[in-house]
Amino acid sequence: MEKGIQAEKVKEGLQAIEPAPTVARGSQARAQSWGSLGFWLCLPLFAIAYTQAPFFSSNQHHYFLRGIAQSGEGYLTQDWLANTVDTSPLFTALIQVTESAFAGYSVLAYAFYYIVLSMVFLYASVGIAVRTWKMEQQSSAIWALALALTILLSYPFEMLSKTVIGMDIGYHLEEGVAKQYLLDGLLQPSTFGVFLLLSVYFTLSHKWAGAVLAGAFAAIVHPSYLLPAAVLTLFSMIQALRHTRSLSFTFWLGTLSLVLVLPVVLYNLSTFSATSESIKSEAYRILVTDRLAHHAMITTWLNKTVVIKVGLVCLALYLTRHRPVCLVLALGFGWAVVGTAAQYVTGSHFLALLFPWRISVALVPLASVLIIGAAIAWLERSRVWVPQAGQVLKTTAMVAMVTLLFSGTYFQLARLTAHEMDDVQGIIKHAKSIRSPGQLYVVPRQVEGLRLGAGVPVWADYKSLPYKDIDVITWNTRLKQSEALYRSTPENACDNLKQVLATTPVTHVILPAADSWQQCPGTELLYQDSYYMLVQDSSKSLGLVTAN
Repeated sequence: MEKGIQAEKVKEGLQAIEPAPTVARGSQARAQSWGSLGFWLCLPLFAIAYTQAPFFSSNQHHYFLRGIAQSGEGYLTQDWLANTVDTSPLFTALIQVTESAFAGYSVLAYAFYYIVLSMVFLYASVGIAVRTWKMEQQSSAIWALALALTILLSYPFEMLSKTVIGMDIGYHLEEGVAKQYLLDGLLQPSTFGVFLLLSVYFTLSHKWAGAVLAGAFAAIVHPSYLLPAAVLTLFSMIQALRHTRSLSFTFWLGTLSLVLVLPVVLYNLSTFSATSESIKSEAYRILVTDRLAHHAMITTWLNKTVVIKVGLVCLALYLTRHRPVCLVLALGFGWAVVGTAAQYVTGSHFLALLFPWRISVALVPLASVLIIGAAIAWLERSRVWVPQAGQVLKTTAMVAMVTLLFSGTYFQLARLTAHEMDDVQGIIKHAKSIRSPGQLYVVPRQVEGLRLGAGVPVWADYKSLPYKDIDVITWNTRLKQSEALYRSTPENACDNLKQVLATTPVTHVILPAADSWQQCPGTELLYQDSYYMLVQDSSKSLGLVTAN
């Protein structure tokens, strides 16, 4: 009797609590949906919050020149540098096609390209952490990771961290050593290095062909990634052999990678072969010790920020010591250490220009996302926050995303406005308004944007340079002539200007707005504002002068 009563009570109790699992499953499903939506929204949000440098800025003056010249813009086909050997022909082709297909709107297309590459960066980074820490079924944690990266690497957070603590936290988490990076707000060949991270993600996902294709694509667009791509191919091959136990398939992967990059290797070997040993040695010296010292000289770029970045990689190595991704960290870090040590010991300029430390552009963000992912995975699995806090966290995340959207848009507009109000814009716009065949300009370093901004040839400038050894010598000679002019004193200013105009085919010179240049004989003042003045050699017939 008592057992019957107890059985009935148990049955009633089970019926009473039976709906609870359904509610729990419903709540979990809604949480999964919110997490998935949050992650996908973070992809474009990351690109917006990261912001872009205005077109054209910094290295873009170099990498966009040939493509824009070949599209017929202004008189850039007459520019000497635009006719030198191209280091990134595929990128140049992309620029030329874009200029032709989107005439008048090409800048919008370039901005879109950068947005896509930024999204690839976040997608691959988050994917690597998800695969490593087994977070596939934890969509809320994935959302949290994507949002954390979006915040930490955003331009608004950069401004905030610089203001509050005087340091750019995102720089230490994302950029490699020697002032080399993947994104940095600039569309250029090196930005396609995001496919190195995608290669790692594909390897961890056992998408072997995709991994090889992604790594090779990065190297094809930017040949400086050939060595990092080789390291990642080795990682893919080792993982494929472990997973498939097939030597033939592993050999096929390696062969596929080699076939893809072989044309790039042959192009560089043939195109940039030495003119002579003496010319090659001098060109290497100019590049390593002068123009690219911030990239190529260990004594120049080795500082305390490098210690922080190495520390991040070492911490990631420890945290992932039992995970497959540890192998790529170990291979990449090992190659960077050995290559850097070899360059330092030998002092080889050739090895310095191979940038054995360049793989750090992938290792540092990879290490950072693994560390952040490990923290988020631990919080999720240890249930540090109680279920009741889920709604609060979701609301907080949404507020953060809206804040990033508006602050990122604000800072992007601010950067564009500052670019339009820059001191050099007046002189560039005037040069464009008077451009004609045969003009050739000498410009100070601050007016590096004249070529692309006005569509006129330039004698030489510091930012844009060739890489063929004989061309490097020519560029350096031209640059010295130009920069000697800008070091003039009031006493010898006119004499130096006269010498440049007499010994070169230069027709126009942009000068600082100073009294010492006002009355130089043989020149005609065409334009002047508060910052710069433009003078023309009145003795030269522009119809007979060629830019080369």
